[in-house]
Amino acid sequence: IYLNFSFSSTNVTLAQTQAGTSSTAQTITLSNYSNNPVTVTTGPYTSGGADFSYGTNCGTVAAGGTCTITVNSTPPSIGTFSGVLPVAVYDLAIFSGALTQNISVSVTGY
Repeated sequence: IYLNFSFSSTNVTLAQTQAGTSSTAQTITLSNYSNNPVTVTTGPYTSGGADFSYGTNCGTVAAGGTCTITVNSTPPSIGTFSGVLPVAVYDLAIFSGALTQNISVSVTGY
């Protein structure tokens, strides 16, 4: 099984954010180096107490194409919170399953 893709980051630390307010979003780029289009699904987040959210324009990514995943968080209180966003990548032309990459995200509330 050979899927050739990469993420610009798999470990995101969001800027320190006032508790109860939304952090500045950070963007992760997925690059598809395969000869086939891939289908990308995201979520759901698992988190340790903070409200993490994400947005994506991925869906189907053409061969040689890119897409973005934007993550942010609202820390509920002072302290550091972390979450994991699973991203599954499918190339149905060569493999009926998916390869999943977990994106670790953390935010510190002040």
